[in-house]
Amino acid sequence: MHALADFILLHASSFPWILFFSLLLAGCSIPISIDLLLVLTAFLSATLFEEQAPLLFGLFTLGCILSAWIAYWIGRLSVGPLKKLAFFSKMLTDERQQKILHYYRKWGFWSFLIARFIPFGVRNCFFMFSGMWKISFTRFVLFDGIACIIWSTLFFFLFYRLGQNHEVLLSHLKIINLCIFAAFSVTVIVVICYKWSARRKKYRG
Repeated sequence: MHALADFILLHASSFPWILFFSLLLAGCSIPISIDLLLVLTAFLSATLFEEQAPLLFGLFTLGCILSAWIAYWIGRLSVGPLKKLAFFSKMLTDERQQKILHYYRKWGFWSFLIARFIPFGVRNCFFMFSGMWKISFTRFVLFDGIACIIWSTLFFFLFYRLGQNHEVLLSHLKIINLCIFAAFSVTVIVVICYKWSARRKKYRG
């Protein structure tokens, strides 16, 4: 941990720009996790870069907004070529498009807010679909801008507070790990029992 902290401090002046351009690359569907960047930035802001916390938060939020714009225009300008690529053809299936379009038509702004809280590339798909459906760019900027500010503010300051109390968290790390393992085990057992029960009902029917 100390070696990592020393390395980050050594490159402290470059970190804001590395963060910003990483977010832009994420908008191009390069597998960079915005959620991990959020956690990392918030923790660093609370521990190593306290004076730069407002700058890092501002750059992170701006980077996320511009990343969404990139994904939107990729979807809007490259629908045909994208579908020919194996990676995008799996991601941009008609079934997935119809499902997300249904939510957009039903919920409008709220679909953008919900998409912001869903990780693992779902939000990037939503932004691309918005371009493919030719949703007004002005509406896209407004809806996603508000959703992004709400999401980034909430989670940035949540993890910022956790970072400020990282020593307490580390002291209880064993208990936290046990709780996570217990929750995971219970989830697995419940899923197995549910599938077993569903299978029995199917054979009886």
